[in-house]
Amino acid sequence: FTYTEPVAYIEYITDIARAAKKAKLNVAVGSAFHVNPDPLIKLAENVDAFSITLKGFEESFYRDVCSVKLDNVLKAITTLKKRTKSWFELINLIVPTYNDNQPTIREMARWIKSELGADTPLHFARFVPMYRLKNLPRTPVQTLEASCQTARSAGLKYVYTANIAPHKLCNTFCPKCGEELVSRLGTKVLSTNLNKKGACPKCRSRLPGLWS
Repeated sequence: FTYTEPVAYIEYITDIARAAKKAKLNVAVGSAFHVNPDPLIKLAENVDAFSITLKGFEESFYRDVCSVKLDNVLKAITTLKKRTKSWFELINLIVPTYNDNQPTIREMARWIKSELGADTPLHFARFVPMYRLKNLPRTPVQTLEASCQTARSAGLKYVYTANIAPHKLCNTFCPKCGEELVSRLGTKVLSTNLNKKGACPKCRSRLPGLWS
């Protein structure tokens, strides 16, 4: 469930997710996560994985651009972490001049490490001009690379770029020995160098995630 914000029809997808799990199907939800805790917890009972767009880390950005409160989004994310078993990853779409400030990105990464854990995957996505923001350029690749470095220096282990391909920062590397474990081209997985338990074949470190 994605693109059309799932929270807008949360009762519907909660019912479908429950039916999907009975049919032994995996369920994934992509959302901006402006949602109250109780319905979120009920939904998460039958969701395997969430892709959460944490659009920025300033209250003014959320107020002026998204017309919602950042604090409500952060509360929903921490609720998912502390009160459910669903896997989740975060995506930050970097919009030039709007939310590309590196000190703010560092603050966001530190919050993620402190509240959600260093193993939480964070994807920095490239903005493409459209609709009401056609006057802005595409996010420079250098900005995405700098953001990845900022997040890693803040202590996050799994940091990626998105919406650019090919690029080595789309791939997963073992944080312990540096072995390349998952190679990607955009959203396509080219190769996986992991055992069925999600462990690195070189140093045997186990990576967090959903593996089969």
